[in-house]
Amino acid sequence: MKPLRILLTADPIGGVWTYALDLARAFGRRSVDVVLATMGARLRPEQRTEALQLPNVELHESSFALEWMEDPRRDVDRAGDWLLEIADETEPDLIHLNGYAHATLPWAAPVVVVAHSCVLSWWRAVKRENAPNDWKEYQERVGAGLRAADFVVAPTQALLDELEEIYGLLPRSGVIPNGRDPKDFTVGVKEPFVFSAGRFWDEAKNLAAICRAASGLDAKVMIAGDAEGPDGNADVGGEAEFLGR
Repeated sequence: MKPLRILLTADPIGGVWTYALDLARAFGRRSVDVVLATMGARLRPEQRTEALQLPNVELHESSFALEWMEDPRRDVDRAGDWLLEIADETEPDLIHLNGYAHATLPWAAPVVVVAHSCVLSWWRAVKRENAPNDWKEYQERVGAGLRAADFVVAPTQALLDELEEIYGLLPRSGVIPNGRDPKDFTVGVKEPFVFSAGRFWDEAKNLAAICRAASGLDAKVMIAGDAEGPDGNADVGGEAEFLGR
């Protein structure tokens, strides 16, 4: 009997990468093979090494734009053709998408969509208003993907509720909270500083608030993260110490 094989999509930009690698590692302990297809940007050398060190992972890399990036239509469509080619070659038993639009493709296996975030819910939470009409096509593609999926997963009930409010009823869905393996972390002696991490260019991380608070704290404040976003650099001013990626 051949091992179960899963086609897993990911991007190297944010937490989805950590999520995908942790999941692939856990699958390996259960003798499940993973075909890992990456989009959004080229992997950094350390990311590529991390993926290739997993013996159950077959890596397929691309730089096709993600559906939330600027003017992504052509790349999203091309990425769909690329994913179907990979599926034809590898014959996965399950499709696990960490995005939305590609769930509408004519897959030959069941499709699970995992909702990590979405632009429209981000806009409502951060801007306190609905996203402008520029995101209409995004809304249509994401909604179609959610409806096409055999099952939709979100890390919280709050996100599932938000998706249903924005895109309509999701009859096949459930919550699987995010988690990490505690063996990957050790507890050391605490030092007198405040540490935070996140992408400066993403307003939802609210790192600007930490920078403002730094001036009123006795402890040093240090922040690690990427300042360079898809549209350029973010302002990383303030009294906190910026460590970079």
